[in-house]
Amino acid sequence: GNEKTATDSLLGYHRALYEKNYIVDFIHPIEFEKDILNNYKVLVIPFPYVINKTIADKIIHWVENGGVLITESYTAGWNIENGHHEKVVPGYGLDKVFKIKQSLVEPADEGVVNIKMDKDLPFIKKNENVTGALVKETFFNNGAQVLASFECDKAAITLSKFGKGKAIQIGSYIALEYHRKKEVNNGNLLAGLVEFTSNISRPSIPENKKIRVDVLSKNDEKMVIVQNLEKMDVNVTIKIPNEKFISLVEQFSGDKVNCKNIGAGVEFKLKLYPKEVRVYRA
Repeated sequence: GNEKTATDSLLGYHRALYEKNYIVDFIHPIEFEKDILNNYKVLVIPFPYVINKTIADKIIHWVENGGVLITESYTAGWNIENGHHEKVVPGYGLDKVFKIKQSLVEPADEGVVNIKMDKDLPFIKKNENVTGALVKETFFNNGAQVLASFECDKAAITLSKFGKGKAIQIGSYIALEYHRKKEVNNGNLLAGLVEFTSNISRPSIPENKKIRVDVLSKNDEKMVIVQNLEKMDVNVTIKIPNEKFISLVEQFSGDKVNCKNIGAGVEFKLKLYPKEVRVYRA
């Protein structure tokens, strides 16, 4: 009846990836005409019911050439050009990319559905549970790998290889539950799917705390912004790849932090107060 479920799904994905230090952009359908996907390694489409044919064709070509696509239930289920539900879902030929076809879709009991991991992924392990919302979508499997299953033992999350790329189909709405209920495993799964299927360089926190790190560059100058997203004090080691800082100077307090070169990157240690933000110049 409204766009709130789609918006909350989008916010759930953003939160999960932001907390794990991925750089996230929002792209507009108009930008597909300008081959916007060439700038990205991973495309996430939350609540993907309406995708027009032009966008679907662009996505298919992009995945075939090495992109990673992640979507949720009813992918391209509505044919917007002709005004009807697609006979095969995922629609517009995307079923060949995902190597699955929609079988039975049931409403989730009391709005939620339990999903159990069948495989270890980064941030989440085999047999751990995540929570889906609204629907339980099962599939006819035409060659996809099963990453997680519903309680009925039917596939809930599948991974396929298509050309040089990969495609993940989730048979419920995981990000929605992460945004609304902060289900920790849901966020870990969403970030884990990206980590498992792509090679994206990003700052990392070995202690697995929610610390956001952004590096801004202008000519030879660097600024490092560190945010503690936790509601408690944290002692953390921050590792930033592809950088070689000697030291960092906090721009408000003047405190200096010495850095250590490690391989192709740098690391440093901080103690941060709850929700604290620090701005450093390298």
